[in-house]
Amino acid sequence: MKIYLNPELTARHIELALKYLSRPASVVGEEWPIALGAFDLLRSSIVNYKETTYTFTEFYTEVVDHQYADAFIVELLRLADMSESPRLVRAYNKRVIKYLAALGVVDDVADEARCLAAFCVYWWSSFMKGYVREQTIFRDLTKAGIQFVGHNLSVREERMSPFDLLIEGFKGDIKTSTYFLLVARSYPLSCDFYITRLFNTRLQRWRDVVIMTITMWTEIDGETKPCSLRSPTTSSYGRRLAEDGDVLPDVARVTLFGETLVIVDYTVWKAKIKAKQSRGGEGYASAKRT
Repeated sequence: MKIYLNPELTARHIELALKYLSRPASVVGEEWPIALGAFDLLRSSIVNYKETTYTFTEFYTEVVDHQYADAFIVELLRLADMSESPRLVRAYNKRVIKYLAALGVVDDVADEARCLAAFCVYWWSSFMKGYVREQTIFRDLTKAGIQFVGHNLSVREERMSPFDLLIEGFKGDIKTSTYFLLVARSYPLSCDFYITRLFNTRLQRWRDVVIMTITMWTEIDGETKPCSLRSPTTSSYGRRLAEDGDVLPDVARVTLFGETLVIVDYTVWKAKIKAKQSRGGEGYASAKRT
């Protein structure tokens, strides 16, 4: 197996990728923007495997995703209670690491091989966390009596759809963090709303929020007050909203890369959606917006 790393990777990038491989939780605070940059750059690194040349992304898809993703989703959907999901995630994480170790890339002394292992472990972990989060939200919306159409997680092609769910004709995506908002390549945003979470530095806890377009918020209700999303260089890659001034649970308005967005507490947003649907909104059968 011959591996060629993207020449744009710095020594610091490689250091943090390998640190993540050794112990993911050891990557903290201001290290995360650099580590995420490393995993982005590693996408286009090259590996020659079984007489075929792959990018790291193609290798991950062929060796990890195609082998484990469908089975993980089947077991995830069968869970009676989402509190059981951490056990499932740990079990599948061990399987993937064991398989990568059998290929010789986990314990290899060469940085190139271990970077490949780190890349696969990072994206597999992100895959699992993302779909656990998505299934948790789907079940919560159903329990709340909110009408929506979600893509079918058991169908690979639908998992690749450009949005996760449709509510009142608006396209939505479910995210585990707000890092995507601080990356220029994310713009223009492809969805009308994003169900995600923010870390309240004052209370030291996560809170679920919805970030949406002005158009969607106008159809729902309400006033907004301006606030700012902290720079990724001064907080944990932008996950923390400037909440210290008690902006939330009031509705907040931010402008990023020329787009104005509204941020509202998830519970408040659900109540607004439920009220609109009770008044006879477009409902779950409405056509997709373009």
